[in-house]
Amino acid sequence: ISGDDSATLPQISVGAVGVISVLANIAPRATADLVKMALAGDYAGALTIHRRYLNLMNTLFIESNPMPVKAALRIMNLIGPEIRPPLCDIQPANQEELNKALKHIGLI
Repeated sequence: ISGDDSATLPQISVGAVGVISVLANIAPRATADLVKMALAGDYAGALTIHRRYLNLMNTLFIESNPMPVKAALRIMNLIGPEIRPPLCDIQPANQEELNKALKHIGLI
């Protein structure tokens, strides 16, 4: 099982059977479709999804997990602004990168 969203497609191509995903918290359908397509051997379809979401996959690790994904969920109005210590908000410059990544694929 892949533990890195950006490595899921290559790992499935050599025998992995799924992913423990961060991306799935904010793009569950895309993540599920990528895995289903790859497992069915539709690598072209899976690659289309992979390429579309790759920048977001990488941006979700711009700071320590889970802070960026929580920031993304807040930006998408899926959770409130509260953060349980010891977590904290991501840096403003990283927040802007996350906003751009989410806008680029139409999640906000």
